[in-house]
Amino acid sequence: MSDSRDSESSSTPPEKVPKKGGWTAKKKGETRFEHHAQKFRDEWLKHPMFRDWLEPDPKDSKKAKCAFCPASSLVAEITNLKSHAKSKKHLKNKPEFQSEKVVIHKLHDKIRDLYQEILLRFLKREYVMQPNITQVDPKNEQFMLNETAMYLGIKVYEMLKHPDVVRQPLKKTMFFINCRNFLRTGALKIKNVTTWKIPFFPKLQALGPASALSNDFRVHVPTLMPLIEVVPCIIASFDDTKKQQIDDQWRRLPIAKARHPTELKNTTEPDEFEIGQFCPRSLGFASCKYRL
Repeated sequence: MSDSRDSESSSTPPEKVPKKGGWTAKKKGETRFEHHAQKFRDEWLKHPMFRDWLEPDPKDSKKAKCAFCPASSLVAEITNLKSHAKSKKHLKNKPEFQSEKVVIHKLHDKIRDLYQEILLRFLKREYVMQPNITQVDPKNEQFMLNETAMYLGIKVYEMLKHPDVVRQPLKKTMFFINCRNFLRTGALKIKNVTTWKIPFFPKLQALGPASALSNDFRVHVPTLMPLIEVVPCIIASFDDTKKQQIDDQWRRLPIAKARHPTELKNTTEPDEFEIGQFCPRSLGFASCKYRL
């Protein structure tokens, strides 16, 4: 009889008792497990896995925020933060230049787009969107936008409608002048040190899988030699045999794509772009991996 009672007692699940800072599971008055919420630790900000995005939550010392994920609220525990760092949402929101993927072949286009976007904030669109962006002068007063046409973001737009701002037109005008000067200074800095003045940056797009596999790209860029010449550290200048070997392999990639369309895809990332595994020896790729 007593054995039956003991059996019934042992099968009773532990009672969960809410407790500030965590919860405690109790059974027969005995504490079996206790968990206390942690507070955010500043040392996490130096962790290689977190330092680019982790922020403390100013409203809750037991929470954290992600700089890449809007409206994020994370429990300040190391295991939870690691899980977030590997989550699909976080990886999707992560800026490309913070990515572990190879992106150098996109650098020229990215900086050009940024420069153009800044110019469009204070210069007329028809002037900024001309084919040769290097001809755009950020100091050209002829194409400056007036203050009503400048775009400074949603928050500024809302702020300018505030009655206190509306009642002070002179200060509002000075605000736009200062913003224009700030944007112009930034644009000039980019123009003076921009990548299209560095010889090899525009040529790096030849290393991107989409360009490397494209027949159309070969019409304008038939060889890798322009890149090899401006970056001599890739191959020794006297090693013509090696140069020819690499150039031949690069030039044959569109042929390989035509024969193996499912294996070679334009969307493949450069660091995964390998052709030695499946291209036939007749194409000369038997012992080569086109890996960037």
